[in-house]
Amino acid sequence: NGELSPYLTSVLILLLARSFVFRGLIQHASLWASVSGFLARRENRWGSFAGDAALEWKRVWSLPHVLLFSAVATIAYGIQALVFAGLCRALGLELPLLRAIEIFVSATLLGAASGMPGGLGAMEAALVAQLMNQGGSNALSITAAIATRLVTLWFGVLIGLGSLLTVVARLKTLVASQKADKLPAEIPNSE
Repeated sequence: NGELSPYLTSVLILLLARSFVFRGLIQHASLWASVSGFLARRENRWGSFAGDAALEWKRVWSLPHVLLFSAVATIAYGIQALVFAGLCRALGLELPLLRAIEIFVSATLLGAASGMPGGLGAMEAALVAQLMNQGGSNALSITAAIATRLVTLWFGVLIGLGSLLTVVARLKTLVASQKADKLPAEIPNSE
């Protein structure tokens, strides 16, 4: 129906509130000293890593940052949802805009809950099932799901891969130039 369910609203409010409670715990010196001491006494490196990560997290998790991050994420996911709605319309699936956005958002959440990187498989299945539930054929639903993932996920992955390859090439050049700087000068032949 295009409305945010009271259950989903409650979950989102609870998660946001818990994140600020956790930040408060980190900022409270004596409580955090107990927690970080406990983590540091763990026999593996994960305890120390978790403590260090929490301290870094505390630096960025303030109300102004959260509002900014949330706004940017909302815009990014909103654009992806609009791309999905546009692809559905282009394929002839006449969905109301809010319904298409709802389908995309619920599929994204299901993909995230699956634990698979990028929600691979789970998100596509959720998109297809929901589109078929709205009257889409198997072929149109699968096409919409694959096309959406190609332009919203895999295009970004290709950009990231290109960036990674550029960084690797620059690092190789930098390492090669550093090695060349450390080579001893050639001794001229005295013949």
